[in-house]
Amino acid sequence: MKPRNMRVFSFIAEYEENIKVKIFIEYNHKDKKKSKENQKLIAEKKALYFSRMFGQMPYFLKIYTKKIYVYRNDGKSRPWWVPWKRSGQAWVLAPEFHLAESRCGSYYYKEGGGHYHECAKTMIHELAHVVNYKTKLINPSKWLKARKLDKNYCSSYAKTNSVEDFAESVVCWIGVRYKSHKMNSRFGNVKKINRFIPNRLKFFDELNLKVHPIK
Repeated sequence: MKPRNMRVFSFIAEYEENIKVKIFIEYNHKDKKKSKENQKLIAEKKALYFSRMFGQMPYFLKIYTKKIYVYRNDGKSRPWWVPWKRSGQAWVLAPEFHLAESRCGSYYYKEGGGHYHECAKTMIHELAHVVNYKTKLINPSKWLKARKLDKNYCSSYAKTNSVEDFAESVVCWIGVRYKSHKMNSRFGNVKKINRFIPNRLKFFDELNLKVHPIK
């Protein structure tokens, strides 16, 4: 993947338990209708939106991510995340993820605007990628065994490969175990997920993951 230049405003969000993350908000430096100061104010609102969302993520997803990049909506294709960084002969996941604003709806950072739950779902998915690659929490052989025992998937996208299956399964596990009262046909059916991926759900249960501040 080729590196690309982007103009950003950067912010630092700090949370309890010594968690800190840098948030980079891309802005359009060619926009003559808005002054740089005005764009900075907008960027601050966006950074606040994402920092609050990140703060509501389960502890085990937050602690490994150090940077969040948010791409502006300009009609161009943007990666949701750019994880890969070369280290010798190995490919490792950088402790960061990249998100397109379009995932959150138009003017999502304004009060009552955007698709918060869809955006939060995407954030959980991408944070799960970081956990999968950057930690030793996951036992590959146990994860593979759980996948084979289930045979089904919790979403169509999970069928892409084992990596996406893991991230989608984390989303479904959090939904079923902690947000079942908010789940619907758009985000997944609780009974269907319990029936389709019982062994994956058990796999995450047995990790005893710290999910604070989720209750």
